[in-house]
Amino acid sequence: MSLRTKILLIIATVGLLVVAASVAASWYIRYAGTLTEFQQFVRSAAGITALALHGSDLDAIHSNEDVATEAFHS
Repeated sequence: MSLRTKILLIIATVGLLVVAASVAASWYIRYAGTLTEFQQFVRSAAGITALALHGSDLDAIHSNEDVATEAFHS
């Protein structure tokens, strides 16, 4: 293998590594941003839901079988 071929092979390999690192970093940054947005959405949805619930209704629920009771559906 000639010196020119070896140099081109090394340059191509380094170029592929740089592209792979760039794609991985971009994906990770996008993933972290999406996760942060989803966490904010869940917090706001939980806060809105908590405002609509009454504490006495939650105290009446003790097990999964309570779903059949009348108090659960009122």
